[in-house]
Amino acid sequence: MTSKEAALKLSRVFLLLFFFSCKLPTDPDDLDMTDDRGAVVATTNSTGGRHLVWSRATNEILWIDYDRSGDVVAQAVNPSTFEIRTLASYSGVGLYDDQHIALSDDGECFAFILRDNQGSSLNAVLVRTGDASLITTDVHSFVISPDHRLFAYAYPSYSETEYNVEVCALVGGEKALGAGRPLCFSPTGEELLIAIDTMYAVVNVSSGQRRMLATPYHYGQLYAWVGSDMCSFYVVGNQFNVTHFEPYWVETMEPGLSNADPTFFEWSADCRTALVWSTECLKSHSVGLFQTKCDVLEANIHALHLTSKEVRRVAFARIATAKENSTRNGIVFSPDERQIAYVLETNVYVKDLPLITP
Repeated sequence: MTSKEAALKLSRVFLLLFFFSCKLPTDPDDLDMTDDRGAVVATTNSTGGRHLVWSRATNEILWIDYDRSGDVVAQAVNPSTFEIRTLASYSGVGLYDDQHIALSDDGECFAFILRDNQGSSLNAVLVRTGDASLITTDVHSFVISPDHRLFAYAYPSYSETEYNVEVCALVGGEKALGAGRPLCFSPTGEELLIAIDTMYAVVNVSSGQRRMLATPYHYGQLYAWVGSDMCSFYVVGNQFNVTHFEPYWVETMEPGLSNADPTFFEWSADCRTALVWSTECLKSHSVGLFQTKCDVLEANIHALHLTSKEVRRVAFARIATAKENSTRNGIVFSPDERQIAYVLETNVYVKDLPLITP
C-alpha cells in the first residue's frame, strides 16, 4: 500500500468517526422514565444548593430562599399537612451561602448568615414563634449549642484565612475565646470543639481554658459530638470516612457508587448512617469527536450503614436534559430518622426511609 493510499484510507476512517460522533440525539422517551422520588411537599424559588434542616420542635422542614420580590425568607413546611410558613423576611440583603444554616438540636432555633453591602450578619429565628434576632455581624461561620442558648462564631482576624472565636448568648453578652474556628458544641453545651490552624482543641465555654487534642488535623465536612465521642466526616473520591478524636481512629467505607457527590451528604444522629447523592448517565449522544452529552441522568440517594456496610438506594429520579446543578442539593433526616427530605431541581421531597440493618 502506497503512502497516498494509506492517507486516503485514514481520511475515510476519520470521516466515519466524525459522522457517527455527530449523529442526532436519541429520544429520551425510548427509556423508561419511572422513578421513585417520594412526595412533593414544597417548591423553592431557586435551583441547586438548597440546604434543609428538620425541626423536632414543630416537625417542619426549614430552608432559606429568595421570594418573588427578591427578599430573603426563612421558610418552613409541615410535611404532613403541606402547610408553608414564612418565619422571617429580610429586605436589602442576600444569601451569604445557603450552606451556612443551622438548627439547634432541640429544634427551637433556626440560624443563618446573610450579607449586604456592609458585610455579613448572623441571624436567628425561633421556630415556634417566628421571633427574629440579629446575633452579631462580621461572621464567617458559626454553630449553635444544643439548647440554642449560645452561638459560637468565627470572625476574620488579621487576614481572610485567620479567625477568632467568640461565644454569644441568644440575648446579649459575648465572650472572646481567642484564635480558632468553632466546629461543634458538646451535648451539654459546656465545651466547644474548635480548629486552630492545623490542630484541634476543646474549649471550656465558661472559663475559656483550652485542651489541645492529639488528633491529626484534616478538613472535615461535618462535625458531631455524640456522648463522649467527637467525630468528623469527610468524603474523598468514593471513600467515606469518620474520624473519631478520643481515642483517635478512622472508619472508612467504599460503597462503590458511581459519581458520588461529596458536597451534599448527611449523617444520622448516632453517626452510623450516611445519606449521599450519586449520579449515572443512562442515555447520551455524541456532539463531536470523542465528546458526548447526557440526555437522561439518573440521580440516586443511597443510605450507607457504616457498621453493617449495607448500601441501600432509598430514592431515585430520572431527569431528561438535566442541568448540572439539578442534583447538587441538600438531604436531611427526619428527627426520628424514619424519613428523609431532599431538594431536586426546585421541589422539596419527603420519602420514607427503609429499615437499615444495624
